[in-house]
Amino acid sequence: MDDRRSTSGYVFLSGGTSISWCSKKQNSVSLSTTEAEYKAAALAAQECIWLQRLANYLYLPITKPTTLFGDNQSALKLTNNLVFHARTKHIEIEHHFIREKVLDNTVNALEVRSEENIADIFTKLLSKTSFKFLRAKFGLISKKSL
Repeated sequence: MDDRRSTSGYVFLSGGTSISWCSKKQNSVSLSTTEAEYKAAALAAQECIWLQRLANYLYLPITKPTTLFGDNQSALKLTNNLVFHARTKHIEIEHHFIREKVLDNTVNALEVRSEENIADIFTKLLSKTSFKFLRAKFGLISKKSL
């Protein structure tokens, strides 16, 4: 709260189990939630590329785009609309990386309801009920221990 920087978070699942996750404070202050979510999507896209390369190295080629889910409609529209707008010229070029990956069909950005966004466990305060619900989706604990 002191520095007003947002926190990016993502989790990658394979076979219902998390294989990679991250919670990281962003390097700069975002001017809107759209910008903060867009930066988070770019970070997730970078990890996605790394995981795809790892899978290929292990002879498990990825033949379809990897779906990245987000709960901010404006950020998703910005990600999927490959036209640059005057309102986004303040966003650093490195964060537009995700647009390139959508264009080359490496990733697909889709919407998920905020209540079901597993990455929220890394980025915001949650009620006990929400925390347990998202923790169960993480694939690390048995559903019996809830």
